[in-house]
Amino acid sequence: MSSPATSKRGSDTGMSTVANKSVVSPQVGFAVAIAVSLAVSVLAVVKLSQFNEEARWVDHTHQAMRALEDVQAATVAAQSGSRGYVVSGRERFLPPYRDALSRIGTTMDRLTRLMQDNPAQLARAEALRPRIEDQLSYFEELAGLVKSGNVAAAQIIVGSGRGEDAMGDIHRRIREMSEVEEALLVQRSRTAERGGKVARILVVGGAILSFLMLLGAYFALRREVARAAASAAAAHDANAFLDKMFESVPHILYVKSVPEFRYMRVNRAHEEMFAIPRDLLVGKRDAELFAAPQAQQIEAEDRAALTGTGVFDTEVDQLVSPGRGVRTLHKKKVIIPNAQGEPMYLLGIAEDVTEHRQAQHEIARLNETLHRRARELEITNKELEAFTYSVSHDLRAPLRAINGFALMLSEDYGDRLDEEGKRLLGVVRANAQRMGDLIDDLLAFSRIGRAVVHRVEVDMNALVASVLTELGEPAESVMPPCEVGVLPPVVGDPMLLKQVWTNLIANAVKYSGKSAAPRVKVVGERINGECIYRVADNGAGFDMRYADKLFGVFQRLHRADEFPGTGVGLAIVQRIVVRHGGRVWAEGKVNEGATFHFALPIEETVHG
Repeated sequence: MSSPATSKRGSDTGMSTVANKSVVSPQVGFAVAIAVSLAVSVLAVVKLSQFNEEARWVDHTHQAMRALEDVQAATVAAQSGSRGYVVSGRERFLPPYRDALSRIGTTMDRLTRLMQDNPAQLARAEALRPRIEDQLSYFEELAGLVKSGNVAAAQIIVGSGRGEDAMGDIHRRIREMSEVEEALLVQRSRTAERGGKVARILVVGGAILSFLMLLGAYFALRREVARAAASAAAAHDANAFLDKMFESVPHILYVKSVPEFRYMRVNRAHEEMFAIPRDLLVGKRDAELFAAPQAQQIEAEDRAALTGTGVFDTEVDQLVSPGRGVRTLHKKKVIIPNAQGEPMYLLGIAEDVTEHRQAQHEIARLNETLHRRARELEITNKELEAFTYSVSHDLRAPLRAINGFALMLSEDYGDRLDEEGKRLLGVVRANAQRMGDLIDDLLAFSRIGRAVVHRVEVDMNALVASVLTELGEPAESVMPPCEVGVLPPVVGDPMLLKQVWTNLIANAVKYSGKSAAPRVKVVGERINGECIYRVADNGAGFDMRYADKLFGVFQRLHRADEFPGTGVGLAIVQRIVVRHGGRVWAEGKVNEGATFHFALPIEETVHG
């Protein structure tokens, strides 16, 4: 838990999560109630004024609609009078016609005035006027023809329908304008109705609200007294929670004021690292606690965090702890602003990463040792290969001499040797030949280690076909049936991979030669980023207990008199596959055959 000094400092500086609230006075409550009443009254007057204005606009819309109705009625009356006069030729139709003509002009002027508030409607009214004038001119034309006695011509014009089309256009335009005014009437009526309701609500509600607020001001006194007590308890609980949270963090935690950078809170980890009790630390600056160089460094970090825009992150590897010696700390500092966004606190957290850094250095040291050993091993392997090549090459000459002299001895002195001598001489020659084969295979194995791998895309089916052709070329060779599946292509050295196929297929042919119905199967597939190939036979097989010896140099699981060979072929296979970044393994069962697998990585890019 925090010391008393810490808790007091947190409360005095505003670190408590719940601050004490002042009790609201009754005078403030009454003043608020009066202010609300005045505001409601003003709003009610404004709303009533708005309501009167909205009612005026409703009446204005009614007048516009009546003007539209008058224009349409006068136009229809003029049309009826004109048509009656043309059809009957009687003068009694002219007075209503003349009356309609006189009313149209006045009504259109009144309509235009009423439309001044609505530019779109005004434009429609202005467009309507010339069409009505054209129609009136048409009516005058018909009346003139009838009056001059040319009734037939007037009736022909009426029958053409010209007047009906024009009247239809006039009625359509008036109907459109009427629909707009009707929509405006609905909108303005609803607005006026809402305004009236709001005004009534404000007047009645304002009185009720004022009473309730005066009543609430009284009860607020009682609530605030209880709230003050609850706030004090909440502040105590919040501080207790903050203390527990600080203490539960295993890393160093502290809070400083800004811009003085005085300590306000620290946790137990801070006390243990610096051996300074918190009651002696809170309220002080670093210059009062640490030596000048260390204090200056800490202050520089704090100011860097203050001027930065994010989390200040640094690492100190020469911190001397009184109880723990030299330590490495990973520090992070962040500025906490107040409600106005101004820097208020600095929160710092420091993790002791001494052991972690030591482990990293040890890992780096071990990696360096491993790399050094790998380089040494590489040099040793190269020297061993060179030595193997040199020794094998140098052994050729004396071996040829032994074989040559044994041959000369057999040819020149054979008649002087008994059967046992001839047999022993044959053993010498056979072993010399076998040793020659071993040297040849050893040289081939050595050359594989030194050969440069030229990577191109390799057609494995074509490669296997060429190997099968070459193995079946000698006249004395007997090739068993060989089933070859679809083999996926791979990126690699075609010459080296051909050697792999040659050795594996030749082994399968050799070890299945004593079976009653020998057969060899070659398949391949892509699995999990690898091309996996298999060569299976139904021959002698092997005991899986000795599978780890198969790919060693000169390692054989069968006697030479059973199956000839030097024991280097599979070692060459393994070396080639490994140099391609792959792997090789085998499965078998005695007298039930064996399957040799090798896997090569799938590469999309061909490397030279």
